[in-house]
Amino acid sequence: MDKNHFDKEWDAVVIRFRVLVGFKSLNITLKHPKTLSPSKPHIALPDTFKEWKKIKSLCDRRSLMFGVIFDLVGQHMKNWQIANYLTAQRLPLDALDLLIDDTNQLQQETQGNLGEDYVSYCSAIAKTLISLTQYQEALNWVKKASHSAPNNSHIELLKADAYFLSGHCEQANEIYQNHWLIAKKYEQESISKMFSNLLSCQYGTSSSPIFALQIGKQITDPSEAEEFWHLAEAEFYSSPYFRAHHAYHLANEGKVHHSFAKLLALVQEMPWLKEASLNLLRHFEHLDPSGTNLMPEVQTQLRAAIESNGWQNEMN
Repeated sequence: MDKNHFDKEWDAVVIRFRVLVGFKSLNITLKHPKTLSPSKPHIALPDTFKEWKKIKSLCDRRSLMFGVIFDLVGQHMKNWQIANYLTAQRLPLDALDLLIDDTNQLQQETQGNLGEDYVSYCSAIAKTLISLTQYQEALNWVKKASHSAPNNSHIELLKADAYFLSGHCEQANEIYQNHWLIAKKYEQESISKMFSNLLSCQYGTSSSPIFALQIGKQITDPSEAEEFWHLAEAEFYSSPYFRAHHAYHLANEGKVHHSFAKLLALVQEMPWLKEASLNLLRHFEHLDPSGTNLMPEVQTQLRAAIESNGWQNEMN
């Protein structure tokens, strides 16, 4: 990976940061570390460029750049924007801690004097709660946002996800149906073009991890499916639901070891995920019935976490 690749990826990540965090516009002028003249990213950010070259995963390279961008503009961000940043960085517990005081205030308010910020706060809280699997509470918050901004298509799609995750599939599908109609327009397009126009957060009309899973499971051509899941994993890596169900999909495809690796990484990063933890334990039991050969310390920790959370009875 060379300097041109870094510069191109930086520009794309700046756009991604703007969209996910909630800036209406975001212009970052990078400067040469010595002369302070405007410079290309690889020159202005030499340490980041050096670290970036060591990272294979697009998700982790984006995360590195997100951290740099936050250091540059974080002081200008509102709490709901910082929460969106933390959730995108796979730190929803930190996001919830940040928003807790705002949440208590918002419980007592309607849109009032907060204007557009009210909708943004409600949406940010909902996204955070979805990552923490508190789906019904997330639905309550996104309903508040939707009530105040009924024509916001992004909030409606978030509401569909919250409906789906909280078990209200009929209401979710009423919203998803419109996105299926949009998806049909791209049936003859390449996977990359379809994904960019439909599912990417920067340019897509239907950027939802739930909707992406539904589309992915319908792709039957092996090469197209491989390309789709590669793009989708990078796009929705901050979604624990997507990552877990991608792992389940791999298991159903007979790629058990690949599925195991993804579930292991997910549970170690987000130990509050009950279903993923239980399924990871099932993987361990399948791959290592004795519980002594494959990462025994991790197995012990996983079993202890399952027991302490009272999840063990759900193994049967």
